[in-house]
Amino acid sequence: MLDDWDEPSPGYGGGSRRSSGEPAPSTAFGYHHHHHHHDEHSDTISQFDHLTDQKADTPMFSLETIERNVSRNRGLVTALVAANNVVVVGTNRGIVIRYDFAEGGVTEVEAYHKEATVDRLFLEPQARHLLVSLVDNHKKPVDFVYVHHTQKKGRSLPRLKGLAVSAVGWNKSAISQGGMREVVVGTRAGVLYELELLEKEKRERVFKQ
Repeated sequence: MLDDWDEPSPGYGGGSRRSSGEPAPSTAFGYHHHHHHHDEHSDTISQFDHLTDQKADTPMFSLETIERNVSRNRGLVTALVAANNVVVVGTNRGIVIRYDFAEGGVTEVEAYHKEATVDRLFLEPQARHLLVSLVDNHKKPVDFVYVHHTQKKGRSLPRLKGLAVSAVGWNKSAISQGGMREVVVGTRAGVLYELELLEKEKRERVFKQ
């Protein structure tokens, strides 16, 4: 059973956010065979392409600019996560921007109906389900939102609203296009919750551990 769980990785592979201070006015990220590169001094999405020629005098990677205006003028980038050829960016205006490099599409999602900052993003391994933690100007949690990859508006999860969620664990064998089960949600207070979401019925269940 433990082999089925996808442990959230640190940094951009799991939930991510800026650790302190004001959000950077510009953000960059890219793909790398070991890790994602984050450069606070440019507003560019880049992708590293493997070169077939692995000779000693040949570069191992090439760098290609894909997107220069990451936030699409929808605020400052405050969170970022990536999975399965999809990169999701969150801003300080409560907007989530999904870049699908496999399909070549860009989708803007209104995660919250009022002014709020996207604090953390949690994207499941197949990039179909997204969980969004939002905070106010004082870093106080205001909502926890679910976004299906086909939707352009987030759906609040009332039982988790107001919680400072810091980690999410996915059971890959219990995730489908229509929903997910046995999702473990952890908070900064050390409390664990089990989440079940059924998108078709617009229904969720939350169990406190």
